[in-house]
Amino acid sequence: MSIVLLNMVISTIVICVIVALTMIAVALIVVSIVRSSIAKKKGKRTKKVGLWVGISMLVAPWIFIGTLFVISLIGDKYYNTWNLNKEEITKAVVAENPDALYEMMADDVVSRNDISKDDLKAFMDQIDFERLSDEELEKYYKAVNAGKDFHYRPYTSHENGRTQNCFQYTMYAVNGEDGRLYLSGVRGDAKGKEYVGIYYIMYKVGNDFIEFGEQPPSEVNNGKKVSGVDDYGSFTKKKTRSFDGEYFAKCFDSDNGNKKIKIFSMTGEEVASFTPCRARDFWGICWANDSYDLWIQSGDIGVVCYSKVGDEWVLNEDAVRPDYIISRYDK
Repeated sequence: MSIVLLNMVISTIVICVIVALTMIAVALIVVSIVRSSIAKKKGKRTKKVGLWVGISMLVAPWIFIGTLFVISLIGDKYYNTWNLNKEEITKAVVAENPDALYEMMADDVVSRNDISKDDLKAFMDQIDFERLSDEELEKYYKAVNAGKDFHYRPYTSHENGRTQNCFQYTMYAVNGEDGRLYLSGVRGDAKGKEYVGIYYIMYKVGNDFIEFGEQPPSEVNNGKKVSGVDDYGSFTKKKTRSFDGEYFAKCFDSDNGNKKIKIFSMTGEEVASFTPCRARDFWGICWANDSYDLWIQSGDIGVVCYSKVGDEWVLNEDAVRPDYIISRYDK
């Protein structure tokens, strides 16, 4: 699980706990005040323990929230975190504002690739976005449309020997039902602000695409071990998504002792399946970071690639494994 996603889960749990404690604290305070009022009318005194416990329970969580907020600010400053605004990105890209989009690109990518505003404008002119109103643009960034009209996915990379908080942002049905706009980059990097921003933009229709910039750090080559098993390299036996979130692959054992790989669309519909090797020799799958090539690692067939041809994934014997995909047998 990425650091960003883990933080979201922890934050949700903390908020739920604090809300529950606040409700209990309010109840204790109210009950204590009522009991004290009744006792006072009877000429009796109460210790008001419930009142002080309630006040403590009411104040303590907010002190905790304040502490977490300060820690978060320190963390954001340390990682030079970019508070990514999907609305601003959408309007800069789809509404064709190359000046605004250029400012969002990582300075390091711009300088190393000698990218100018004119280069970015020429790329956007090739796409020739359909003119949309502000209301129509909302489908690409409003949370209610997530998973349907757009897909945003944070992840953490250690490819460059340091923690980099990255993102993938895909918009669907751009310039027609088959159009896809894919952006990716880095949201946070302690090494410097120049490494933070948009790295890569791709526009794809069917199997045709045009691209701009360079791919951000990859998630697959983290050099980590999967809990409870030997080192898989870049490969995993868990559910894993394609570079743009369009598909995800899952591994299953078949009845005849072989391993079956199933490919699903982002909506969960199965679109393809294939059986590459024996289950006992299987050592995981790994997507390429710029295509729908799915690499299989196995003790009996080695490392092989299945490429998307039409609606199927077929064995591609001519594929050359990218350097960033590391096999457990490379060591």
